[in-house]
Amino acid sequence: MPDREEFEDCLTASGVTCRIRIRVKPNCSKSQLIGYNPVRKALELALNAPPRDGEANAALIDWLRVALKLTRSRIQIFSGEKSRDKVIQVECEYAQVVSRLSALL
Repeated sequence: MPDREEFEDCLTASGVTCRIRIRVKPNCSKSQLIGYNPVRKALELALNAPPRDGEANAALIDWLRVALKLTRSRIQIFSGEKSRDKVIQVECEYAQVVSRLSALL
């Protein structure tokens, strides 16, 4: 398990928004947080959805909605819509994002 300081390398905050770097792995048997990749400075997330027609992106947003306890409208893909490496922007306090994600690691 990464220490808190290392894990926070995948997060940036500005006001009441927070950006999370995530590397997704589509077509997995279960959607779940795999862990933190210190080389990419990103969370790794397995998704139970194929990478076509936005299915994996929708699964990612659904997983984050549940994990962060936010509404779908407060989560958006900031960059990487067609890539496995994504930056997700959430309207949520930095401390809450850290707390909720670190509880899953």
